[in-house]
Amino acid sequence: MVGRIPAMGRKLAKLFHSCHIEHVPREMNEEGDRFSQVATVGNEKLPVATVDVLDFLLTGVLPRYPPVANKIQRQSLRYTLLDGVLYRRSFQGLLLRRVTREVGLMVLEEVHGACAEATSMRGS
Repeated sequence: MVGRIPAMGRKLAKLFHSCHIEHVPREMNEEGDRFSQVATVGNEKLPVATVDVLDFLLTGVLPRYPPVANKIQRQSLRYTLLDGVLYRRSFQGLLLRRVTREVGLMVLEEVHGACAEATSMRGS
């Protein structure tokens, strides 16, 4: 198992007098799995891959590992930063912004509330 620990982990472990590393399969660690898929940037929760793209767009710096760098560079073509806000470009060229579930529900309520009012007015 020690061979599978990334080099950074081995370096950090050397800083302690003793260290015990235990592998917990994802199936047995749902919370850890969720955390591995999401990162927080400011007050927004973003998928880890999106954070990598955001970091590249902000700094222009790519990781040294070529396959990861190439992937981030390809993915970054789908995104744009405007006034510090990350948007994803749709196939039609529209800029899409990631919002929290709560904000999304409020937007749906507002849109569908307006539709319901317009429909009821037509029926009168």
